[in-house]
Amino acid sequence: MKFPFTLSIIGALSLLVVAVFFARPNEKRINSTQDESRSSTPLNPDHTEEIVLPIRFHITSGAVMTVQSQQMTVWVSAEDLSGVVLSEINRIWKPAKIQFFLEKTMVEPLIQTDDFTELCESIAQFKRGDELRLGNLRVENISKILDQKNHLSRALNIYLLPFIGSTYQGYAKIGGNHAVVGVWSDKYSGGKKAPVKCLLVEEEPMKFGSLARTIAHEIGHNLSLLHPDKKIPQEVGRLMGGRKQGYALTQEEITQARKVAKMRRDEWQRVVPDYEHRPASRDGIGKWFMGREIAKVMGHPAIGWLERDEREREEAPSKAIQALDLQETDVIADIGAGSGYYTFRMAEKVPRGQVLALDIQQEMLDFVQKQAVQRNVTNVRTHLGKIDDLGLPEGSLDAALLVDAYHEFSHPVEMLKSLHRALKDDGKVYVLEFRGEDPLVPIKPLHKMTQEQACKEFAALGFFLEENRRHLPWQHLLVFKKVVNQPLQK
Repeated sequence: MKFPFTLSIIGALSLLVVAVFFARPNEKRINSTQDESRSSTPLNPDHTEEIVLPIRFHITSGAVMTVQSQQMTVWVSAEDLSGVVLSEINRIWKPAKIQFFLEKTMVEPLIQTDDFTELCESIAQFKRGDELRLGNLRVENISKILDQKNHLSRALNIYLLPFIGSTYQGYAKIGGNHAVVGVWSDKYSGGKKAPVKCLLVEEEPMKFGSLARTIAHEIGHNLSLLHPDKKIPQEVGRLMGGRKQGYALTQEEITQARKVAKMRRDEWQRVVPDYEHRPASRDGIGKWFMGREIAKVMGHPAIGWLERDEREREEAPSKAIQALDLQETDVIADIGAGSGYYTFRMAEKVPRGQVLALDIQQEMLDFVQKQAVQRNVTNVRTHLGKIDDLGLPEGSLDAALLVDAYHEFSHPVEMLKSLHRALKDDGKVYVLEFRGEDPLVPIKPLHKMTQEQACKEFAALGFFLEENRRHLPWQHLLVFKKVVNQPLQK
């Protein structure tokens, strides 16, 4: 950025604003009113279907890069990305009716190679134009330190580094499914001054660029969009570049991006497989789903085992209850409630809400109802479900809990579809299953599940794993959320 030696009063004031704005590198950068009216591109009448794609953020750690005495680390938080940044990305792509949902945010260390310090220095000192003599050295060095073990093939992956070279903000492979973005930049000064933290978002007209816009731009490359020709005077205010960058997408770009996005969605969206039927094992029903034999149901005569005294020591249900993110007014379904062991403990957490004890065995529900009367608990209601339908109204649940029950569902496809409908858009599903990966957990194999298997089945029916809360002695506590606006196929 060049400034004349003689400035007008207006020019001087503008320079002062810029100087003040960039003089506070230790604060998170945000400059946006999130005005929906900004940068709208008229939509082709044929482009009426909203296309939704998953995005996974990778916040890297372990690197400290230094340029002109400015030390840089990745300062962006998961809350920044899931909040204002993702919202701005979706605003930018809204004219194309392409939207993105957060699949997951990973915080992961970079690979500490023997020459890690030298690689980081090489990346930080790389200047625009060096590629003419050094080729792809910058990208190659970044690839050496990126740990891609958590790279998700069925999503867009955004890797965040401190800095990726002078005047560079991001790069992505055309038609690929990942991008690398720096959270510090010296582009505002053309590389003449020390880097500063990127804005999270920025009001129009664009002056400096923001993290959200950079990611939206790199997503454009993932959707096969190219840079426009800077030599054409008309190419101004464009998301993909040009003489003066901005946020706009042309109709040609929208058509191309939607074509690729739709292909990606159809490729990534899992088609729910059919059930398979084979000879039953001792503890199974002879019905298989996604490579897993469904276990026999534990009948009501096993109430005594559910209410055993040693359950707290073996499973720590009090810790599991404490880990549930419940509000006082929430409505939560205890699916496969059994004796109500968890039902009544959750009822204490939602005094102004309700716990629905749901089971397919009336004998279990009779036991729960009797306990509710004896305990004088008024916010527990029993509900008799079906083997293939919860029978609950759409959007009626804030949360659902499945304790050692899902592996016994004889119709998991139908039940998860039913749960998807009943859950509110921001609702959560808590799944407790004995850890199938751990041979020391003294439970029959068909009554255990691995995290991988559970995630595979839930993802096929429109859920994504938010977290596995690994603090219970024998069980996984998997927290799933529903994918919104993603139709399911059969």
